[in-house]
Amino acid sequence: MLHEAEELVQSWEACQFHVKQIHQPAQGLQTIPLSWPFADWGLDILGHFVRVPGGYHYLYVTIDKFTKWSEVEPVRTIPAGSTVKFINGLVCRFGVLNRIITNNDTQFTSGLFKSYRAIIGTQIPRRNG
Repeated sequence: MLHEAEELVQSWEACQFHVKQIHQPAQGLQTIPLSWPFADWGLDILGHFVRVPGGYHYLYVTIDKFTKWSEVEPVRTIPAGSTVKFINGLVCRFGVLNRIITNNDTQFTSGLFKSYRAIIGTQIPRRNG
């Protein structure tokens, strides 16, 4: 049955026409200038995971853009305070982060997170669009 469905989708002209469309406006690629190890980090939250031992439903994931060193921390909830705690752990181990690149989730745009960044002097680059 699955094989027949795949053949139908591959042979149906309307499906093939729409699959090739890009649904986001085109914009130029932006280069992220690298400075030194452990200065520029990419940060994201993964989850909501179901049926996880310990009740952890989310993961904070960060990657240093220079060395590709990654850090992951499981958390039960994702309020802005836990984001600050995660970043503070990075600061204690690697020094003040020069820049954090995020997807602008509410945890990264909250007043608490913005205040913390201002205190330690970390930037979040503005995105076009």
